[in-house]
Amino acid sequence: PEGSGPPQPQFLYRSASDAKPTASVSIDGAKVSMYNVRVYWKWDAASQSFLRFSENVKRVLEPHMTDDAQVSSSNVVVLYVTYVRSKADRKSPEAVTTGTGTGFVLTDGGMIPVTWTRAVRNVPFQLLDSAGTAVRLMPGRTWVELAYKKSLAPVDPGVDPSKVLWPAV
Repeated sequence: PEGSGPPQPQFLYRSASDAKPTASVSIDGAKVSMYNVRVYWKWDAASQSFLRFSENVKRVLEPHMTDDAQVSSSNVVVLYVTYVRSKADRKSPEAVTTGTGTGFVLTDGGMIPVTWTRAVRNVPFQLLDSAGTAVRLMPGRTWVELAYKKSLAPVDPGVDPSKVLWPAV
């Protein structure tokens, strides 16, 4: 609308020269189970991004998108949330993204356990590591997965992802 500007960033970002957060643990990827959806995010060092697979199948952009590259993201933020019945459609779930919760940030080839807080839905999330330090993401695309608790399984470096079980939800 006229007079409006871009939305404010939902997360803090670091500059390219900033060091990787000390709370980061190297991973090859992470499996995330959500209601009827299983997603595998695989770290790709060559592109400095996580590649998205669904049920171990490469995910590509929709045909109407400008290219047909595989879906990728510099950062993946997995927020553990609760779901309630949507007021707009009683058959649909609605994620509760206010209050506080836990989750993980995948960034720069690593995984950081976080606690998230957000007082109201129109303010940015605050992501803190276990030391209470604000987690800053790499510049670039950020993908957010709103998942149930304990629905992420890390894939450690050198581990065959097919040997890592999908988390039960």
